[in-house]
Amino acid sequence: MIDDIHVRRRAGVAGLLSAALALALTELAAGLSSQIPSPVAAVGDVFIDGLPGFLVRAGIDQLGTSDKPFLITMILIISGLLGAKVGTASLRRRWIAPAAFGAAGLFGAWATARDPQSSAFVSLVATLGPALIGAAVLLKLIDLAEATRPTGEKAKASSAITNGEDRRRFLIGAGVTGVVALVGAGIGRRLKTRFSVESERSALTLPAVEPAASVRDLDAEGLTPYLVSNADFYRIDTALTVPQIAPDDWTVRITGMVDHEIELTYADIQER
Repeated sequence: MIDDIHVRRRAGVAGLLSAALALALTELAAGLSSQIPSPVAAVGDVFIDGLPGFLVRAGIDQLGTSDKPFLITMILIISGLLGAKVGTASLRRRWIAPAAFGAAGLFGAWATARDPQSSAFVSLVATLGPALIGAAVLLKLIDLAEATRPTGEKAKASSAITNGEDRRRFLIGAGVTGVVALVGAGIGRRLKTRFSVESERSALTLPAVEPAASVRDLDAEGLTPYLVSNADFYRIDTALTVPQIAPDDWTVRITGMVDHEIELTYADIQER
């Protein structure tokens, strides 16, 4: 009975680490491609979009600027706990591991494909692939965990040496999985900064323009002035990821009920 408890615990640890590995590999894939956002952040956006507005506002009021890191942390914790449950459930039914990880991968692909700047095919490959790898690693770790249970001849002979070797193999496998997950996530996050346009945005200098004579503040109490200084300007949104568009690639099209449809670049607007 005690041995069964130990095996279940090891299977739970295996599930948690395998889930962490799968998430880390999706972050690595997102870091290698500019065509998909972070799947973890994409899932967070799905969660935010599905919540009633008053709950989102309540979260912002209570957590302030920590609301997004809090949500990401909760997604990671819940994913790890679900992975642990999948690990213990897969002890008796091996098919649960690929089924659960495959479903999670498909959900992640759908979440990332919702982003207008993402590619549906790349999203599918970048999330389903790591999910299947995580499932394969989990099945291997479960086999190692079950090997630590003394049964048959091993139990009769009380082969402590053999059982110790089995435990060592499991610990090595679990340790390697954890290290790869940490390294993969770190590299993925680092690579993702390659697609950030923050440096380009910071380098932009807007031309000094005098307010048009037609611009008039309404002088209504509590109403923000029409023109706001940079020091007083701020942005509030619920998106975990924002579009990363370089000024040289950005255009705006004016279409619809107009006499002549036009497309303007950022340079065109600056010249005006």
